[in-house]
Amino acid sequence: MAMRLRIFPDKQAGYLLIEVLVSMLIITVGVVGIARLQHVSKSSNAQAVQRTIASHLTDNLIERIRVNTAGIDTYFPSDTTVVLTGGSTTPSQLCTSGSICTAAQLATFDIWEWEQNLTGAFETTSGAATGGLVDPIVCLQRPVGGGDGFYHIAIAWHSQSKLEEQPVLANSNASACGTGASDNAYDATSGNDNAHRRVHWQEVYLDV
Repeated sequence: MAMRLRIFPDKQAGYLLIEVLVSMLIITVGVVGIARLQHVSKSSNAQAVQRTIASHLTDNLIERIRVNTAGIDTYFPSDTTVVLTGGSTTPSQLCTSGSICTAAQLATFDIWEWEQNLTGAFETTSGAATGGLVDPIVCLQRPVGGGDGFYHIAIAWHSQSKLEEQPVLANSNASACGTGASDNAYDATSGNDNAHRRVHWQEVYLDV
């Protein structure tokens, strides 16, 4: 007598709809997380580049001044904080290699050339500056009366990312560069919280 084999269907075969949906949800969360991480990484890298540029620019200006201490009163013309935004006009005397300039002329040229680097004017695409800092503001402060002493240089710029309220140092007018409700303040229209303001501030002793 022949035996009949009965084959029962495997109840575990295939995926249920709920399993497919859960898998899609997990994949979606992972993809969104990776995209968010990439965005944060790019933003952090951009800020690091801007801060590095500000640091190099500060050191460059200090070295220019040290080479030409006789022109210190042109770099820092008064006890009032000097504000630069990259708009200095081209000086009449360009103190390039081989040129003969006075200390004041060299200082004027230094400030102009330095501001070109500040705004990235030497690097352009379709006529627009592509290098330098974003909307930079520079504040220069000398010791009262000038002469030997501590000189302050602050470079502020506008960050695309917003942080919590940024503290402003109280020991120097230059450290408050870009703050307040003035036309040069980055956050004047958003409660003056300085959330978009980034600043590199340096104090240096100059024997002039």
